[in-house]
Formats: sequence, C-alpha cells, structure tokens
Amino acid sequence: MNKLTVSSLIKIICKDDMALFERASIKFENILNNTVNRISENINLCSNGVYFKFKNDPDKVSVKPMLAVSDKEIPGVPTLVVADSRAAWVDVCSYILKRDNTKSVAVTGSIGKTTVKDIVYSVLKVAGNAIRNQGSLNGERGLCTAVSSSNGPIDYFSCEMGLNSPSNHFAIMSRAIRPEVCIITNIGSCHIENFRDKAHILESKLKCAEYMSEETGLLLLNADDELLMSTNYRHKVKTFAVESKNADYYCTDIQLNNSSTDFTAVCPDRKLSVHLNIPGKHNIYGALAAIAVADKFGISDELILKGLASFRTSGIRQNVYTVHDNITVINDCYGASPEANIVAFNLLDSMKCDRAKQRKIALLGHISRMGRLSEQVHRDLGKKLAEYGFDIVVTYGGKSGIFTDEVNAAGGTAYHFYDTAEFVSFVKSILRPNDIVLCKGVHKSYDFDKYVDQIFDTDFTPEITPYFGTHADVNCLHVNSPAMALVNSNSRQLICGKNIHEKRNVASLISLISAVAALENMNLNEKVTVSANVSRYTNGCRKFGLKAGERYLLKDLIFIALKYGAADAIYAIALYYSNDLNKFMKIINNVLRKAGAANTVCVGPYGKMNTNCYSTAYDMALIASYAMHNKQFADLMSQEVIIITELTQNSEKTVSRPTKLNTQQENDDHLLYSPDIKILKEGGNTLSGQCIIAAKKYSDSGYNIAVILGTEENEFTMLSYNETKCLLDYIPE
Repeated sequence: MNKLTVSSLIKIICKDDMALFERASIKFENILNNTVNRISENINLCSNGVYFKFKNDPDKVSVKPMLAVSDKEIPGVPTLVVADSRAAWVDVCSYILKRDNTKSVAVTGSIGKTTVKDIVYSVLKVAGNAIRNQGSLNGERGLCTAVSSSNGPIDYFSCEMGLNSPSNHFAIMSRAIRPEVCIITNIGSCHIENFRDKAHILESKLKCAEYMSEETGLLLLNADDELLMSTNYRHKVKTFAVESKNADYYCTDIQLNNSSTDFTAVCPDRKLSVHLNIPGKHNIYGALAAIAVADKFGISDELILKGLASFRTSGIRQNVYTVHDNITVINDCYGASPEANIVAFNLLDSMKCDRAKQRKIALLGHISRMGRLSEQVHRDLGKKLAEYGFDIVVTYGGKSGIFTDEVNAAGGTAYHFYDTAEFVSFVKSILRPNDIVLCKGVHKSYDFDKYVDQIFDTDFTPEITPYFGTHADVNCLHVNSPAMALVNSNSRQLICGKNIHEKRNVASLISLISAVAALENMNLNEKVTVSANVSRYTNGCRKFGLKAGERYLLKDLIFIALKYGAADAIYAIALYYSNDLNKFMKIINNVLRKAGAANTVCVGPYGKMNTNCYSTAYDMALIASYAMHNKQFADLMSQEVIIITELTQNSEKTVSRPTKLNTQQENDDHLLYSPDIKILKEGGNTLSGQCIIAAKKYSDSGYNIAVILGTEENEFTMLSYNETKCLLDYIPE
C-alpha cells in the first residue's frame, strides 16, 4: 500500500468521470495528501484507512475511517459516493498490481484449485514478496482483500478463481490481475447443477485468461484431463501430468508415505528430485504446476525445491494429523464432488498400515450440488468405493446412504445414519488405537467438519435426538431442501419430514388455501367479475393479465391462480367475494383451523414476501391433504391444460403450465417426466426459495402429498422437481 495517497486513490476510482473527480477533490481537499495505509471492507480495520462499503453494514460506525467509499453517504464519515463500490475497490487493486509490476497467476479448476494455489504461493514467496487470496475467498472480495492487505510492493500474486454459475466474475478478475499464467487443474462435476455440461464449465472457466496476453501468456493445463486435452486454445499451452508421459512436466519414481511424497519431476530441460511434506499422489499435480510457473518467472531450482518442501496443509482441506490413541485423521471436509471423493479414497488407500490390527475407516457425507445427477452420482461412486475394501464405511445424511448400500452389497462393512448425534456417537464407539480415518464431507451445507471435531473430542457426548416420520431412516427420502414433508392424505400420517415445524415464508403457496376457501364458500361455476381494485394488490407479482370488468368462471380463475401462479386471479376471487379483504381472510383462517394448520399465518390471500407471512412444511401438507378431500378441487388439479373463457367477449384461451414433471421432452437427460404427479402449487421468491406442493395417487381415494420448501433453484438444477419426484415415487411398505 506504500505511496498511495487519497488523491491518487480518488483519481483511480474517478478515472472515467472527471466531474466526479473535481467534486471529490474539493470535498476531500484537507486529506488529499494523506497516505493510505490500509484498505478494507471491515470498518473495524479502518481507523485511519479507507473503508469500502458494499455490504448491508449499519451506517452508524464505531470506528471512523479516514475515507469511506460507498453507494450513499455515511453519516459522520467523509464519503466518496460511487455507483459501485465493489468495482471501485477492484479498480484500486488493479492499479496497485500494475504499479508494482506484479506477476500474477490465475488458478482455477473443479477440484484442487485451492491447494494448487497454495503450493504455487509457497514457491513464489521464497522468490519475492508474494500474496494469495486467503482460504477459498476466490472471487473479487478475495482478490481485493489479498492486495489491500499486502505490505510493500507485490512481486507475485497466486490468485484462485472460483465460480458456481455461468454468470461469473472471471473476466472482471482477469482484467484486474492481468495474469501471465493461467492454471486449470481439471474439469469435473462441481456445481454442474448450474451448467449444461462439463464443456460449459470449461467455457466459463477459460474466462480466467480473458485478459492474458496471447503473445506472452501461458496456459498451464492438466494433461491427464481428457476434456482439457481435447479443446483448442488461443494461448500458448504447456501441460503437466502424473499419469501421462507426454506432458511438458510429468513425474517418475513416485514414493508415497503416510506423511510425505517423493518423486522425480521431469521438466522440458532437466529433472528435479522433489520432496513434499504432505501425503497423496494428487499433490504432485500442484507441485508440477508450481515448477512450471517458476520456470516461466525464472526462479531457480534451489528456491523451487525450498518452496515445495515448505508447503503444509491445514484446516479442513486434506489435513493429515494425529489425535488421541495414535489415530490418524485425514480431515478433508471443505467440500465434496465425485472427483474430489475419488482423490480422497485414493489417499486413504495409499496410507500404509504398519501396525497390528490397524484399520482404514471412511466417514462420508452426502455430495451436495449434484442436482438432477445426484442419484446416479452417488450410485456410481458407491460402486467405486466398494472396490477399495476399506475396513469400515460410515455415512451420514442425504443420499450418502447409497454408499452404504453399495459397500454392503459388495460384501463390505458399512453403516448409515440420518441423525447427526447417532452418527457421532456410533463412530466414537467403534474407534480403536492406530486407526486411519478419512473424513470426507461438506462443511457448508452439512457441517461435516463440526461432527469430525465432536468425534475426536474425547470429552464430547452427543445427545440423541429423534428424526421425524415413520420412514425417516429411508435414505432415498432425504433431500437437500431445507424443509420438506411427505404425508398420506387419508391418514394424515407423516411418512417422512425434515424441519417440518420450521416457520418459513412459503411465497404464493398461500394461494392454495385461498382456492380451498373459495370452493367451500362459492359455486364452482359462479361467474366472477374482475374488480378494478385488483391492480392495487398485485404490483410486482406474477399476473395472468386480467382486466377490470372481465368475467370468468370461478373454476377457471382457481386453475390459473394455482397452475399459472397468477396473483390477479386470486385477488379477483377475493374481491368478488367481498370488497373488504378481511372478510375473505376470515374464511381462509377457517380453512386453516379445519385443516389443523396451527403454525400458519396469512397476511393476504396470495402470500407476501415478509417474515410475518409464514407456514411450515407439515402445515402445508395438512392443508393440501384437506384440499384433496374436496372432489371438485382434486378433479380440477388433475387437469394439466384447460380452455378458459372470458365471458363478456366470449373469447377463449388455452392455459397450461409445462414443467419437467408433466412434459416429456425428446432426449430428456433429466428423466423427471412423471405424468402421475400433479403439482398443486409452486412458487418462490428471494426470501422463500423455491417451494412446491404436489400429489400422487396411491389408491382410488388416497394421495401422498409432498411439500418442498426453500430449495435453491436455477434453469439447470431443477432440484425442487427432482426432490418432489423422489418423495412421491417412494411407496411405503
């Protein structure tokens, strides 16, 4: 940060707006020559620095920075108001890197990118002042935090870039760091729920090289990755590999130990004997990539070997350590994917058992973010897991029970748990001295690292807590969605449920209650006139386009309200019943009482995006069960397409609501087509996530009702449909 003044910082931010620069120069005249010693997004770190505000931090600050950059004035703080404060911070960091003539390396890939980034950093830091983004802060924030935290001129920057959707920040980051080397570790299935396929992932990741020079830049690729090797590139390419001997950088004479790895690196012009103080054949990829980077930057072999030998793992990324009773733990709980799990299995397999009765145990969690591929991914990986022959496999949560099924089917020993406390308690009970234990799960959605800490804490005693439902231990009924319920409509018995009493915003699912209330208090063929007041209540909502004065049959309005999700249809019904909405709300509340929905509060007939309008998965299942006992409602919901008539003009319109469940598509890879599943209502907003209520007939008069709440959805995921189908395809014995 040396030699950066407030004046130069303002000039960088206002580079394209001279009028803003002139106003800012006058406004901050008294501090223009002050040196900027610190830049941060954390107000508590900016007592005499520059604070970039782009989060929902409170405007009242306890620590007063020298200058704040924000999209609005902060009371009591000198504030430079800009349109995009995050972009402004990126511009400042880009200037610093250019000023320091920093040699930058962009590292991306589906798995292993953080470890490769750190290995590259270990080599670069012995050759000069090097920085890296911390942990997995692999977006713009991580870039800016790394640059802003540096002391002195920056010689090298090992910058990890991560993405979870096609609309990513790679081009922005590439422009900021202007990389001289871009490393792609591999292309796997991570976040594939957000992409068309692996080729789409590669296409998106290649944007890391968007601003790399075609003349002098270097694209470093893993030659063992088939997709990477079958693609054409516009940049100069060099390769590294562990298996292939045709790469520019490859290895021989590999020696694997429980705490280290030795090998010979075969480079284009020489060989190097490399020692890594970490176990695992997969780490050779990072070492070879780091050697190639060092060669590009002219770093000596002595410094390369010193940097590689100094690398250590820590935290929850393949961290190998010893706990009580000489138990070896491989803690790899940051994330999981098919490819990452295979790497972890290989690492456990390579560990040497040199003590009597020493066992290899795998503790495995569900692999999240697999979307439509989840079932098959777990099945295929389970078959592969069984081939390793580990002494014991213990799985927890989601579809990880499929691993257990496959291992047991192959004659191995495996156990599955759906309750975390039981999982922890069981593992603690089976551990013996000298065991080698792989812990592979996801820390964000499953807190797997927390359970690992509890397992190896000798003082921790878990409390056994019950799981909901008569079939709670059936692994195919475990879902990623935050809350769900599967209920028999006749008996109202809970078959399986997750967070069933958790109060959540359920978006427009409230319309289902309104439809039932209307059916119980009005005639199905009643002619409803659309009130002019409908538009007052439907601003920002999904609408069918009803106009004041139009007339429709009640059944048609209910269909488009539920199948199409039209707010104007629900309000047309409510205001026709009474111009006083409170009267309609009374009949809604009466339905709630009769359905037994004790934890549901409606503040309108359609559903509002606020925390005062809520229900639960169990309540919505009870409401849907109650609704399906109304034959008129059940018959109407069994239709997928109807012709509605506007009665004043006698004009007809065909209305349908295609989904992956009710529409069969040619070459449909998602295999979700289920015409016997009827979606009663679906909807979503930023507060509720995606929500679905659906029914499937299991007898002449009975239905199973599935409710899914809070799913994170996009065009590739279709998770809510996938999990709805999963629940309703299950037939209890």
